[in-house]
Amino acid sequence: MTLNKSQSNTLKLLAILFMLIDHIGAILYPHLEILRIVGRIAFPLFAYQLAIGFRHTRNPFQQLKYLFLFGLISQIPYMIGFGLTEISLNIFFTLFMGYALVLAIEKQRYGVGAVMVIVGSAIPLDYGIYGLLLPVMFLLLSSRPISQFLAFTFATTLYSLVLSPLQIFAVLAFVVLLVVKMTPGLNVSVSKWLFYGFYPAHIVVLFILFKWVG
Repeated sequence: MTLNKSQSNTLKLLAILFMLIDHIGAILYPHLEILRIVGRIAFPLFAYQLAIGFRHTRNPFQQLKYLFLFGLISQIPYMIGFGLTEISLNIFFTLFMGYALVLAIEKQRYGVGAVMVIVGSAIPLDYGIYGLLLPVMFLLLSSRPISQFLAFTFATTLYSLVLSPLQIFAVLAFVVLLVVKMTPGLNVSVSKWLFYGFYPAHIVVLFILFKWVG
């Protein structure tokens, strides 16, 4: 499933919106489960964007650098904002590992890829091995949308059964993808830095609101 530039920008904005809704629920209104349900759509959209953008990126190593750098920048806001007492790596590190795995597979460095899967399984990534493999799945099956959907649904169902029941609602991300694909998209310019900066900034703002309201 390919997207034109306007559709891609629309998808980015929707992913950010769903993420914001999710984090409003996590930080400000944890009793409103519907916010977390809607928020399950966000991560698959980010993983999909990362995957489809891979073959259009001139310098994938620079993309890796940005993901890792903003992972470092976001880690303290992430830990404080979500009240985490044990180390958990934020979503940038998950996307960093997923992107690096995609790169290893594309370069046919399968041994490196296998090591990365083992490491990704051992470290406390947000979404764990599921989050690590999602971009790979989207990329490798990009020319077969039905197989892509079935693989994504299977992985999401397995993850929801084993670790997080609400994650089953992430399958709605494919509905969003289909709607975006069938529409011309928003004719707006979206900076590649929007998500990078928005992620740590909105967590800080929500945490301040939480302390103020609380």
